[in-house]
Amino acid sequence: MAAPEVAEQDDFFNDAQQLNLYDEEVSVTDAEVAFLQSYVLSLDRMETTAKKYDVDTLDYWYWSLLNCQVKNNSSQFESLVHSVEENDFFMADPIQNLLFRQSIIEYNAANAEDVAHKLEEVVQDVKLDHAVDSSVGPKEAAVYPTQLQLATSNLLATSFADVLTGVTSICDLYTPAAGLWLADKIKSKELNSQNVGGLLDLMEDEPPEFPFLLTALQMDFKNGTKFGDRKVHYKLPKKDFRSDWRKNAIIIRSRRIRICRLS
Repeated sequence: MAAPEVAEQDDFFNDAQQLNLYDEEVSVTDAEVAFLQSYVLSLDRMETTAKKYDVDTLDYWYWSLLNCQVKNNSSQFESLVHSVEENDFFMADPIQNLLFRQSIIEYNAANAEDVAHKLEEVVQDVKLDHAVDSSVGPKEAAVYPTQLQLATSNLLATSFADVLTGVTSICDLYTPAAGLWLADKIKSKELNSQNVGGLLDLMEDEPPEFPFLLTALQMDFKNGTKFGDRKVHYKLPKKDFRSDWRKNAIIIRSRRIRICRLS
């Protein structure tokens, strides 16, 4: 086949087979602009290219392959590649660049090594075999927690064990904000008569409305506390007094003792 012909005025490639569009010293001709307009707006770019360029020109193969690539027409692209392999245009930089672009589009395990080698050839002043930057890219899951995440309930439960063993007291360890959590320990019978008084003292400045209050009072009285010994006793509403006196003989006896002492 004859050597590639290069048109003088309406060819996009120069003698070095580089696109004139990227050469600041070469002006784009009206004919080239007209072709680009027709190419971009054409419904059949293959036909537009064939009408403008002969098969013996680099432009014909470049714009034809580019159309197939943009249209994602793999079968037609491969067919054109096989055809251009038979002529001298195959090794031209514009054609090779399109083939490399296609490799990146179809990047997979089969061509990964070839793409990497090509990148090493075309990319300059970039070290491609450097260690992975820890600040970018996917990160492997840590085999151990990297953040300390503590739930309030876990903290309370851990510290409550020190109360049960006598290491510390409820008033020394907790604030009234833990009152509701501690009151639930009465229901589960984890809070006994020996340390329920700590809960009553902890909540002495709070409204006497926390759960199982009467149960806590009963447990505390059984442990020998007299009515009036704790500040919470004086905050009970009259309805609670009446309820206590009717339903709880221990509280009645404790209150009578206290009343006698006051009289």
